[in-house]
Amino acid sequence: MPATLFVYVNNNDMSNRKFKDLNEAQAAYDALVADQTKAIEEAVKAAVKSKDDEIAALTKRAEDAEKVAEDAVERVNSGSNIYVSFEKKKYKVVFGVDGKSKEEVAADKKLVKELIEKGSAAIVAVN
Repeated sequence: MPATLFVYVNNNDMSNRKFKDLNEAQAAYDALVADQTKAIEEAVKAAVKSKDDEIAALTKRAEDAEKVAEDAVERVNSGSNIYVSFEKKKYKVVFGVDGKSKEEVAADKKLVKELIEKGSAAIVAVN
């Protein structure tokens, strides 16, 4: 969502004010412009801080997701290799599915058939 800056400067006292001369009006205008500049700077700083905080939170989430992915890859690559045969082909059970472990998947021939037919990444052809 893009940052939207909204700066409100109370200038109601200027709209109905009568000035003695041009110098007094110019001084009031200069003060108003200075106030607006400060208000704009503060609004920009607040918007930048908000975005910095959002970037930090997203970076943290990305780092956490990367750690989870690394852990998943390590778990897949570690442990025993489990192989099953189906229609004269050998397949490796890479990970469990539907709450079943790799061993339980290998024992369930009906599930093995379904996974192979679907092209699931849980079972990969070896040869």
